[in-house]
Amino acid sequence: MKNILVAGGTDGLGLEIVKLLIEDTSNHVIVLGRNPEKLKSIIGKIDFYKIDVSNEVEVENFEKSFQVQLDILIISVGIFGHGKIEDFTFAQIRNSLEVNLLGHMFLTKALFSQLLPGSRVISINSMSGINATKERSLLCAAKWGLRGFYNALSEEWKGRNIMITQIFPGFFDSEYMDKVGIPKDKGKAIKKELIAKQIVGVCNLPDNVYLPEIQIKNISYT
Repeated sequence: MKNILVAGGTDGLGLEIVKLLIEDTSNHVIVLGRNPEKLKSIIGKIDFYKIDVSNEVEVENFEKSFQVQLDILIISVGIFGHGKIEDFTFAQIRNSLEVNLLGHMFLTKALFSQLLPGSRVISINSMSGINATKERSLLCAAKWGLRGFYNALSEEWKGRNIMITQIFPGFFDSEYMDKVGIPKDKGKAIKKELIAKQIVGVCNLPDNVYLPEIQIKNISYT
């Protein structure tokens, strides 16, 4: 049995990951998120904690109460940021960094003591964490920071044998594009089910196999 925690598992890609993980009934799947409504059909197959991982008080309280030792931690938390820096409000800049960067850092720090030797941490990043693209300065700032954070932790945690894998998907069928009105042809988007399968594949790797990074490029878009 594997204890697997999925942060951001109530929506989008995170929810697709959860649906695949519970197909293996030997998995103990724990989901963190803000909106349990989309989990109604599977709520009996998971443990759910309502939490905003970008809120340090909520994460601190969760850290104090959570006692499950983890084989796998998956963090699929993020919001999209598209536009010119001069058009963003200060609040939007802060929110992007809190969700896309600090949320990952808070949760990773909080659950460090619960990660078993030989465990895996899987961070869902973005191609914006690799490529600098116009009108994505806000997103790139957070995602590049996220990549650096986990690259450094990979070095720090070698002695504990904790393996960190960063996933860098290109344009996929995310609800975020619709929410912010980005006009892209979703017919050319990578299916989030495909990305979820790659992530679950990492969960099922033999203990002696380590993948530091996986880039899933959409050649229809840069």
